[in-house]
Amino acid sequence: ALEGTVGVVDVLKVDHESELVVVRSTLSGNEVAKALTDAGRVARLIGTSVDEDTAGKIQVPPEAGPPSENVSCVAEFKGELYGHGPIAGVVRLIQRTSTTSTLQAHLSGLEPGKTYTLAVHRFGDPRPGKEGPIFNGKAAEPDQECADANLGMLGHAAADAQGELVFNAPQRLPVWDIIGRGLVVHEGVEPGPESRRAASILARSAVVGANHKRLCTCDGTVIWEASGKI
Repeated sequence: ALEGTVGVVDVLKVDHESELVVVRSTLSGNEVAKALTDAGRVARLIGTSVDEDTAGKIQVPPEAGPPSENVSCVAEFKGELYGHGPIAGVVRLIQRTSTTSTLQAHLSGLEPGKTYTLAVHRFGDPRPGKEGPIFNGKAAEPDQECADANLGMLGHAAADAQGELVFNAPQRLPVWDIIGRGLVVHEGVEPGPESRRAASILARSAVVGANHKRLCTCDGTVIWEASGKI
């Protein structure tokens, strides 16, 4: 189903028994999943990572933990039931080098035509007003000036006519510095308390080959059914 798809460099594995497909691609994970869906398959992204050659060159600080657990993180938005209002979708960051990462975001439930900003906040507390200021890369004390106030600003884009936002962009944030912090969706281009629309926590994301579960124990979701919920 993926042969000839622009952006798919190589199909590394197709395991029919475990219903697993592994590809090397310049596309985002959502774009690969969509290509499979367009071909008539039910697809769900369960892991992302850089290839082995690249991973070996990424210098993860020892205190952050094993490199394999610190090269990808994800924030999920699941609508009203989880306090995210109408917003649903996934924001993912994948480490590319020791100092750069790539943002991949796909959100729905937004107001068509409006611009939204994604920002990493210092604290991983999704309650309104508890997420703290925008993360500046150095976890400065509250009374200190931010050394780089724009570091946690991941960028902004406008929702399409269906209220969806698809946004991919390079970032200067190391993934291991933001795991456990907050990811906030702001309306407009000037983030502030009044512009906040939803918040989630950036959690470690499984790398390719590490996640084989069919059922999410956190909420009982079967992975094949999840695409219809977020």
